[in-house]
Amino acid sequence: MYKKSYIICEKCGREIVSSRFKAHQKVCPRPPKKVLLLDTRIAWVLRDNQFACTKCNQSFETRNGCITHYWARHEPNRKIKVRTKPAWNKGLTKENDDRVRKNGVSGSKSAQQRIKNGTYKTCKHSEKTKKKLSIQKSLHNSGGRCKWYKVAGQSIQGTWERDIAIVFERENIKWKKPLKKKDVWSYINDEGKTKSYTPDFYLPDYDLFLEIKGYWWGNDKRKMEIVQATYPERKIIIIEKVQYQAILDGNISNIILDRK
Repeated sequence: MYKKSYIICEKCGREIVSSRFKAHQKVCPRPPKKVLLLDTRIAWVLRDNQFACTKCNQSFETRNGCITHYWARHEPNRKIKVRTKPAWNKGLTKENDDRVRKNGVSGSKSAQQRIKNGTYKTCKHSEKTKKKLSIQKSLHNSGGRCKWYKVAGQSIQGTWERDIAIVFERENIKWKKPLKKKDVWSYINDEGKTKSYTPDFYLPDYDLFLEIKGYWWGNDKRKMEIVQATYPERKIIIIEKVQYQAILDGNISNIILDRK
């Protein structure tokens, strides 16, 4: 099996295939714009017509695969210094540079003209596509891209949950964040499939469960109806925008505590 041989260019330090080295020398009068300062040759050796890792001897078909494995597995914390030419507009704004200001004005005028001419088209989903996406979000709702926060040592997902947890701490109300893999409620949906549900909060002193709903995806309302019908002995309070704002305004007793 034929394997390529490589030659290191003295000008730019890159590894070039030997068959293309002469052609590379003709067009290599100076270093490239981006040069890795690490020597990748320490990551691999040729062994049995394959590229083997110098640390664990794992074999790879390609050299790049072996190099990627080496830095990801054996040197994960090693910082790779890259020598690059900074952008001409780095640190410049329309307030301190005329070129940036002119580019911004011309771009804005161009966009406004395209809107007037009707040539500017935005990507809009049809109602059918929106409904389909909403149902998919409802079936596979794992919190999306909400940021995680720490409140009283517990992990909270999303700003709404964080704000409500802070109110609990301020009012000295004991609360718990149920875990999705441990505190699971099983239910059967309309299609006869077994699904899992985990509430957002549990208040042990009041034996209450809270579900925070900033937005209802697809069949979420039907899902909550089935959950409440499956577990009638458990008290579940759904917190929407109105209730959320009332809790932040200090009316937590009217929303939660009076329902114990």
